[in-house]
Amino acid sequence: MLSELLHPHGSGAELATSLWIRFLAQSGFQIRVITSIFQGEPVKSSSKGLEIFRLPLVGSSGQKYSLLRRSPILFSGLFQESFEWADLVYIPRFWYSAIPVAKAHGKPVVTHLHDYIPICSLATRYDLSRNENCTAHAQCHPSCVLAHERAKGSPLLQTIGSALLNVGVWPFVGQWILLSDAIICISGAQRKILTTRMPSLARKSRLIYNLLPEVTATSVDGKDFGYFGGSNPVKGHNALVRAAGLTKTPAIVQATSFEHQMRTDLPNGSRVLFRRRLPDLEFERVYRKIRTVVVPSIWEEPWAYVTSEAILRGRLVIASSAGGTPEQTAQCPGAFLVPPMNEMRLAELMDYATNLDKEDASDLALKSREVLLERFDNRSNVKQFADLLQKLVSRS
Repeated sequence: MLSELLHPHGSGAELATSLWIRFLAQSGFQIRVITSIFQGEPVKSSSKGLEIFRLPLVGSSGQKYSLLRRSPILFSGLFQESFEWADLVYIPRFWYSAIPVAKAHGKPVVTHLHDYIPICSLATRYDLSRNENCTAHAQCHPSCVLAHERAKGSPLLQTIGSALLNVGVWPFVGQWILLSDAIICISGAQRKILTTRMPSLARKSRLIYNLLPEVTATSVDGKDFGYFGGSNPVKGHNALVRAAGLTKTPAIVQATSFEHQMRTDLPNGSRVLFRRRLPDLEFERVYRKIRTVVVPSIWEEPWAYVTSEAILRGRLVIASSAGGTPEQTAQCPGAFLVPPMNEMRLAELMDYATNLDKEDASDLALKSREVLLERFDNRSNVKQFADLLQKLVSRS
């Protein structure tokens, strides 16, 4: 398993990877993970069925193309020995340059897609320069790349470098991914979008939902709203701020994972508290105040872990009706969908959540938790995943 980042580093994709590692090891698979090292971590660790090698691969940046620039390391002694040792090579994220090397060793490859990277070098399939979902069938336009880099506040040299990499490297990435023996999609919506744009993916793609984290329901001591998407504009925080300014009942929004800490007071009495990434204890303290988690993504997010976690923690959810979210929240009575960037409807749902009786809100949220656990059973998904891996190894 080659993963440039491993939980707790990274985001939802890395959380999914860590869950697959644990459950597959418990199921009897022997797993070797090669990943990046961060300060305070051991170079090698091992437990029953699992060994992890941590190397100085991507550094602190974690940029998705760092591993493309460091491709020669794939021919080092550790990697060559690991390719020979393995029955199968699993690529859970951006290390696509390893696919042709694994195939050269005669190994089956499984690639896990958590975004739209085969059809969009920026992975989101959202054109910020036009503020709409991208429908281009060619590579990303430089204007879109530049818009994404400007939104991140990237310096000029990094912006130029990103544009060159996205335009120059991406065509090879799509071809590498197609060398995989199986390609896993994490929602039906994602698979449909990918295979419609890239029909050659259809034969190899499989739908396997992400595993659910083991999260317990916790008490709710307030009526605040939670937003955990950070400053990336495709996560929709701008629409949420505008919606908070339209609510009839003043709302308090706790927003985390921002670069700077600040507070925005809106004319209607609503407040948005922007916080940096919080340490675990502080995060739990803030989460107790939150009754409703808002996931206002403007891109078609295949599977937002923040949505699942909110439901498992016993919170109401207001989320965009785009991407895989409707599949994720189907039949959950405490989850409410709103079209992306429909700020008036979002404000109405925020008012509804604020004015719900505490017991009614708790009842809706806990029923949603029951539905989610029943629909996405981890044991069933692990069996489906394990059966696929064993089938590919037997075939090879």
